[in-house]
Amino acid sequence: MTTFVTSIERLAHNEGKIEGKIDGERGIVLRQLRRKIGGLSETQEAEVVALSTALLAPLSEALLDFTTQADLEAWLREQ
Repeated sequence: MTTFVTSIERLAHNEGKIEGKIDGERGIVLRQLRRKIGGLSETQEAEVVALSTALLAPLSEALLDFTTQADLEAWLREQ
């Protein structure tokens, strides 16, 4: 039996893969932050989750220099 996949189904599949990748990146950044500066407040976590995909990579680099939650707060305020 031949499977027929419409362009809409293919597009939905690709969008799902992209969203999954972004969720994975966001999860890694959150884990790195928790390990680097300890537990995050609900507000801090919500702000990180709400970041655009364009800001995830810069945050993943900046957090390497963080030593406290205040560093994260300052970075978020600058964005």
